[in-house]
Amino acid sequence: MNKKFLKIAEIGMTHDGSFGLAKQLTKAAVKSGANVVKYQCHIPEFETTRNAPSPYYFKDENRFEYFERTKFSYDQFQKLHVLCNELGVYSCISPFSIEAAEMCIDIGFDYIKIASGEVTNMPLIDFLAKKKNLKIIMSSGMSSIDEISKSLNKLKNHKEFYLLQCSSIYPCPPEQSGLNFIEIFKKKFKVNIGLSDHTISDATSIAAAAMGACVIEKHFTLSKDLYGPDASFSLNPDEFLKMCNSLDYVWSAIKVKDKKKDIKKFKVMKKTFEKSIYAKRDIDLNEKITLDNISFLKPLSKIHSSDYKKILNKKVNKKLKEGQPLDWKHFK
Repeated sequence: MNKKFLKIAEIGMTHDGSFGLAKQLTKAAVKSGANVVKYQCHIPEFETTRNAPSPYYFKDENRFEYFERTKFSYDQFQKLHVLCNELGVYSCISPFSIEAAEMCIDIGFDYIKIASGEVTNMPLIDFLAKKKNLKIIMSSGMSSIDEISKSLNKLKNHKEFYLLQCSSIYPCPPEQSGLNFIEIFKKKFKVNIGLSDHTISDATSIAAAAMGACVIEKHFTLSKDLYGPDASFSLNPDEFLKMCNSLDYVWSAIKVKDKKKDIKKFKVMKKTFEKSIYAKRDIDLNEKITLDNISFLKPLSKIHSSDYKKILNKKVNKKLKEGQPLDWKHFK
């Protein structure tokens, strides 16, 4: 499986329709350690009816009108994609309709993110399934294992594919974050696993990384007082930077190293800290080795302490002085 370690700053709709603020958020997210910046692409007439009910956390205005007011044009999204690449990070976007997906793919966003509510949108999934060269990230959100399986099986063989554990609760209390699903997903689906974290701290994300998540998505804001449904539980630049530093630390700690290189690297340390067999007192010619006349001491010398049973009851072929390291040649 192709895999990267991704720290995704979810800007979402925190820009509130301001292209200038979206660029500012992008630059701040990169400065705060993100290597992926994520947006949302809403084309309201292809996504929702005008009188569709709003989720519980969205109360200030009609959602159709909100998406209409805050949507970006093709040109604006293209500029955000280019800005990300100029800043040396990946661009990512969630399309909420086939029409939005067509635009995002045409622009060339580095990653297409399937939002939680779109996992069961099979027309969209089937459309994306035909684009084998895409890099796909999919949230599990509110979907069942069977629903996840159905979409995942159509997408898992794309250029890159990541499945994120996600609880569609905003904000999400820690007891409902479902970190146990990271291990469940790894075993069942055998794909790259991550976490879309809606809790108010970075602790859940760091724990997920230690459990094997290679992607962490976290909402990002310049201020928790900004308008919109996400800002209040997003991380500000200082908080996001702290999380990214911790993620880098954890991912570095759990990377698998080449064993041969490790042995070479620790050769000096092994000699300093491991023990060999030494004469506890003077040992006469032809005297048998017993636990009474040998000691196990640092530094590592000729006969490793782990080989002590190989020399017990053997006679030495020369007189040994107290403190002298035993050698295999003493038994020939």
